[in-house]
Amino acid sequence: MTTETLKSRAPARAPRSAAPRKSSQPKQDVSVVLSEKQQQELAEMADYVSELTSSKAKSVAFLKRAGILNTKGDLAKPYRG
Repeated sequence: MTTETLKSRAPARAPRSAAPRKSSQPKQDVSVVLSEKQQQELAEMADYVSELTSSKAKSVAFLKRAGILNTKGDLAKPYRG
């Protein structure tokens, strides 16, 4: 096979755009959709994520507790490629 033959068999791809895709649905203000309790829980989760990602050591400790990393800091068996 020649290179030309291989190129002709390749599936056509749409050109990639640098612009992000736009959703067909308009964005809604989250505070309108969520109750006060849900808003509070969302804020608490955001604070927790900020705390976990504030340092590499905290992130690694969390991933170990979650079982994603083993005690050596490598990916656990279920997550290896």
